[in-house]
Amino acid sequence: MHRIIKLFSISICLIIAITFLKPINIYAGSEIKNIVLLNSYNKGFTWTDDQVNGIVDCITNQYPNVKIYVEYLDWKNFSNENVLASQYKLFFEKYKNTKIDLIITTDDAAMEFAIDYRKDLFSGAPIIFGSVNKEVAIQFMEGVENITGVYEHIDTEGTAQLIQEVHPNVNTVYAITENTESGLVTLARIYEGFQSLHNSNIQVISLSDKSYAEIKNILLEPDKDSVVYMASYSTDAKGQVFSPKLSAIEFGRISQIPIYLIHDNTMNDEVMGGSMLSGELHGRQIGI
Repeated sequence: MHRIIKLFSISICLIIAITFLKPINIYAGSEIKNIVLLNSYNKGFTWTDDQVNGIVDCITNQYPNVKIYVEYLDWKNFSNENVLASQYKLFFEKYKNTKIDLIITTDDAAMEFAIDYRKDLFSGAPIIFGSVNKEVAIQFMEGVENITGVYEHIDTEGTAQLIQEVHPNVNTVYAITENTESGLVTLARIYEGFQSLHNSNIQVISLSDKSYAEIKNILLEPDKDSVVYMASYSTDAKGQVFSPKLSAIEFGRISQIPIYLIHDNTMNDEVMGGSMLSGELHGRQIGI
């Protein structure tokens, strides 16, 4: 499909969480302090890599007396409790003789894992989380002490306004999100974004229950006057795992309608853009 215009913006839509973190002075003095940076997903997953780069750069540029251990739960590829049990055993062996001063987590699975097992594995250290929707983070933090973080707030209102301005005749938005807890929270935010518009009859149609192949068929023969709003998409309704960047590229190549994105790690020449979250900027906000 011929693209007439490319529109995109990078937004840091971040809200500092209300927290129960006791004052900690982990950077004072010359003693090396140990931080575990625990990621939900795998190395090579661009969103995770960008966050890690932002966090590590921010911390190491300010605090030379810090040692950061970077770990990955690989939850996208292996969302299996048995795998987490194996990770538990591995971390126990690795850190049983190491005093951990701080835990930083990215995305949902790592935050939950750290809350559940920080006393067993990571010296009961304080937790700073990032890249978790507000609703999910509040649920995880209920009754938990010594935790703070940065919510991942998606600017669906900004992209909804952009779509309405660029495509004044649009009446249908196909929302591509994962059929997971976090994916459904993202879907709810997309609905809210378009509900915020004035004088709009735009209908949002969720494709979260569709397989990868079914979504491609819809993009090949979409409804008239429609666009796509795509979140980070690596698992379809059948449990098949994909690369979010490659799926965005393939969808963009075959789509007969414009595609807008939520995260900058899936940006490519085949899509329109939107008001997107930056993994690296989000990581820097976590690391401050």
